Amino acid sequence: MTENFHKWYSQWIGEDFKMLVFGEKGIPLILFPQKFTNYYDYKDFGVVESLGNLIDDGIIKVYCPDSYDSKIWFDFKLTPEERIEKYQKFEQVILHDIVGFANYETEEDKLIFGGFGFGAYYALNTVLKYPDLAKGLITIGGEFDIKQNIHGHFDEQAYYNSPLDYLFGLSDSRYMNQYKKINIILACGASDDSFEQTKYISKLLFEKNVNHLFDVYPFKINTYDDCKLTLYNNINYLIQE
Repeated sequence: MTENFHKWYSQWIGEDFKMLVFGEKGIPLILFPQKFTNYYDYKDFGVVESLGNLIDDGIIKVYCPDSYDSKIWFDFKLTPEERIEKYQKFEQVILHDIVGFANYETEEDKLIFGGFGFGAYYALNTVLKYPDLAKGLITIGGEFDIKQNIHGHFDEQAYYNSPLDYLFGLSDSRYMNQYKKINIILACGASDDSFEQTKYISKLLFEKNVNHLFDVYPFKINTYDDCKLTLYNNINYLIQE
């Protein structure tokens, strides 16, 4: 399959950023990596290869951005306020550098967002805040609770970047109507440490009449092999919807 490495200086974070892209055409799939990993991990651990037939057939084009967690939520030299501020800057990287680039390359207006572990947080938060960008969402073993990373600090900006909180209070019909147009899959293992978080997000969506798939596996999803199986099954399901 076609593979391209991209490195550029991002004005939003004031430093270089890296990303691997696989395929020539198709619906863009942005895969956010697990915490403390790298842009090449989905390749090195066979996740991209497992999607090879979909990539080679031009059904999807896969974008694997680098992890930035160690400079945001897990940089405990920063104050909680600074961590939230840095996340908001990184969000601009997602919206302009990654999504904007994928839109331009594929000429597709809507994307599929996905992530494994803490990477699922970026996928979910982006889709919930900017639903007009999304055709689909797949979270795998998602870790969505940022409050543990800001040590009791919880201002307005923290609230609006904590999906476990703002989704509970969200009632704006403009958002609800857009959510209902997105194919949403929340996948996790029944024994995952984050199972209750995923179950709670699913509960909130059902209460708001947003149809989605809550896909529970009988094993713990904590390796890339688990992620590979789950992602392949759900991408096939999603693109057929």
